[in-house]
Amino acid sequence: MANKIFVLDTSVFILGYDVGGMKAVTVPEVVDELLGKKKVFLDIAVEKGLRIEESRKESIKRVKKIAKETGDIEKLSSTDISLLAKAIDCGEDAIVLSDDYAIQNVCSKFGMQFEGIQQGEIKRDIIWKKRCVGCKRIYETGDICPICGSKLKIKMVKKDERYK
Repeated sequence: MANKIFVLDTSVFILGYDVGGMKAVTVPEVVDELLGKKKVFLDIAVEKGLRIEESRKESIKRVKKIAKETGDIEKLSSTDISLLAKAIDCGEDAIVLSDDYAIQNVCSKFGMQFEGIQQGEIKRDIIWKKRCVGCKRIYETGDICPICGSKLKIKMVKKDERYK
């Protein structure tokens, strides 16, 4: 574990997770999300050696490409995308700490290690599609079903539904 770099999501600081003794990094967007008392845990982590670094633009593009393929792009914030890009920048020694299943899912697609903080980890890869609440047809994009006019909602789809 000595060479491992932990890439920390906002939830690490919200939950007051102790990052002492670990080599850790986060992105400026995570810092921006923390307000008031929750920022105290970030300040403590910085005192213990937490690095705050920007993500490379090339890595951000890679994350967006994969997130579009999995359907996670609509679930990921710009902070999430930057955090995932930072994990790519850190290389194979990176472990992403996050309870966000969309973040974990994209990590899985990249073959990156991840750990949940409070909720645990996803058990299998997830594909998100838009499903019509009326006729149940599955679409890649859109908000309204072109067939029946009902709303489309983002849903995890089963393996046999992925390519309908």
